[in-house]
Amino acid sequence: MKNLKKMLFDGAMLTVIIMMIYYLIANIVVGATEGASAVTVTFGRFMLIFLFGMLIALANLLYRVLDISLALKIILHYALTLVGFALVFLVGQSTEGHNVGAWIFSRIIIFTVFYFLFVGAVYLAKYLLSEPGKGGRRKSSKPAAKAGGQSKKSTSKSKDDDSGSYTPRYK
Repeated sequence: MKNLKKMLFDGAMLTVIIMMIYYLIANIVVGATEGASAVTVTFGRFMLIFLFGMLIALANLLYRVLDISLALKIILHYALTLVGFALVFLVGQSTEGHNVGAWIFSRIIIFTVFYFLFVGAVYLAKYLLSEPGKGGRRKSSKPAAKAGGQSKKSTSKSKDDDSGSYTPRYK
């Protein structure tokens, strides 16, 4: 239930962000030729954008909860967001005067480039901002624990021991 609430909230927030970006781009493109009042979103288009936001939220939820390899998570996330993108920005678009196959292919390539640039930026930020002991590039400035002594990082509570004492993880 908690995951469903988070997915709905995230989907609603993504819908608002997508709508803002959609209006910004549409006003830049259309506003230069016909005026800003020419940009409207019908209820049907809004519902498609809402569906796109929900698909991204579902992809994010699956990314967080599935226990599969990172590559499979990214492929699944990419596939779900690509389906959402295709529903919103490819289905029902006017392709008059365009080679339809080339038009769709170019949009998918553009989406893919932006998707992997965004994913790369997110993972780079996570790597650079990660805690010292969690695979980040920063090294701990704390001195190493002396032999025979125990540090907090090298201890864990034994599952079989209910006395509350700690045992070392590594010897």
